[in-house]
Amino acid sequence: MNEYVPLFTSPRTVRPVPYVTDVARLALVRASLDPEVSAIEPVPSGCGRAGTPGRVAMVVDAFGEVVPLRIVDDVLAEGLDASGLAYARPMLDANHRALDMVWACRRRYVHASDQVRVLHYLDVCGGECPLIELAQATTSSHDGVTTILALACRGLVSLALDAPLSPETRVKRSRA
Repeated sequence: MNEYVPLFTSPRTVRPVPYVTDVARLALVRASLDPEVSAIEPVPSGCGRAGTPGRVAMVVDAFGEVVPLRIVDDVLAEGLDASGLAYARPMLDANHRALDMVWACRRRYVHASDQVRVLHYLDVCGGECPLIELAQATTSSHDGVTTILALACRGLVSLALDAPLSPETRVKRSRA
């Protein structure tokens, strides 16, 4: 009997990426929200299963290089280097609520006028401002914060997710 393996999709996935653990799903969400990642691909056949410890998927970084997306236990090993993109398990565990809150907004409808206002406001502010300030730039939406989070899921803005989501969370314009 075939074992069910859930598939992850986002605007940055080339095709659905299988994952077997919640931490792997969080890493895929984090990669989808990471401005340094331009695409996410499943691990190629013959390179180990996506659920093997450490390796989650392959990502295309901002320089066009295809590197492995890994989960590591050491917070100091987090980041992009020659061995690939690594997210630390303790950081994923600590920020899972923020990641889940942002990702829950991925299917939210965003009015074109709000998208243009938000991107223009970021241009006027020098490319970065607090979440609550940017949310006030929306006029067509009842909830400006969810509009900003939906734009982050689409890769149009990036959020500083190194701390819990708050009014002071920094939002930057993505230059994709």
